Amino acid sequence: MSKQTIGDQLDALGLATDIMDGGKVSKAEVEVTIEYPNVLELVPKMVVPAKPAGEIPVPHPVETRTVTVTGAAQNISTEQRDRICAWLKANGINPKLVAIGYPVNVEYRTNSDRTRQSMGHIHFTQYYVDESGSRIADHHKKEAVTLSRCVPERILLEPEPAKDSDA
Repeated sequence: MSKQTIGDQLDALGLATDIMDGGKVSKAEVEVTIEYPNVLELVPKMVVPAKPAGEIPVPHPVETRTVTVTGAAQNISTEQRDRICAWLKANGINPKLVAIGYPVNVEYRTNSDRTRQSMGHIHFTQYYVDESGSRIADHHKKEAVTLSRCVPERILLEPEPAKDSDA
């Protein structure tokens, strides 16, 4: 493995902005996903120029928060299921491949006041399927083979609709 600069690759992806005459870029924040054959590597957000040692307070006022969308054994209504499936599809995830009986979580960064700082990553368990889309079985365990996945969140999950009250 070698360290590589990614400027040319970012240019090829179309990373561009209008800058008025005399302006210059003084800071950039980039989230990078590196694609290898059969593997995606998510690189933590990079900020350039990097802050010098000691400039960021310790403890750092940014926290990572994990929100459980559905718990491992949670019963959900048809309306909740439809809303979650639409959100999964919007984030490039096939809901039919999300394994039943496992949690779906979103992990994202927050500021010290717990306000959301960035889009997150969706963590879930997926059924392993063959080329035809059929689930692969583990005959020793007598269950479907699963794998853990993490994908960047592109679309936020809509909040739970308000319940009508009879009161």
